[in-house]
Amino acid sequence: MSEKDIEDHIIRDPGALGYPNAYSIRNVRVSPASGRVDLMIVPSSGRKKLALVEVKQASSPEASSKLVGQLIMYYAASLQIGLRGLRRIRTFAAAHQREARSPRNTSLNKLAGGASSQEAGWRLLREGRNLEPHEIDLFLALDDEPATKLVDSLRLLKTKHGLRIRLVIANRRTIRVSPAV
Repeated sequence: MSEKDIEDHIIRDPGALGYPNAYSIRNVRVSPASGRVDLMIVPSSGRKKLALVEVKQASSPEASSKLVGQLIMYYAASLQIGLRGLRRIRTFAAAHQREARSPRNTSLNKLAGGASSQEAGWRLLREGRNLEPHEIDLFLALDDEPATKLVDSLRLLKTKHGLRIRLVIANRRTIRVSPAV
């Protein structure tokens, strides 16, 4: 499966990750200083406010090394998003579902509701109490079983730093979220 196929599968069924009726935004910049996370999932309710999903083919050389670093960078940036900013993100995703799910880039000013610039959008997204670590879920989505070194790295991040990154294995028929590493 291509990365786009994996993303499409998750977008069609965010409930498989534990977020029924959630909105998905694809290829979205999390902050001015970060890159673009593959999928941002915005649950409609519950204690989790945001989920970030980075997608790779399991056979990719980046599936074990670069992938974890990217996700941690997006996570750090998302901790600066405020609750009012998150409402703006949810409003964008609900009102512009086709655009939000498109492989085209989604900018910060679009997420913020049409701000005049990326900087203005980022200011709006930081409004309100910042998201807290327990309100954000992190996922790595692959098309096949992960390499042992990836699982070992995730296990160390969880045990030594309390950072839980869950693995998603997607194939053409199913999406399976692995038990906590």
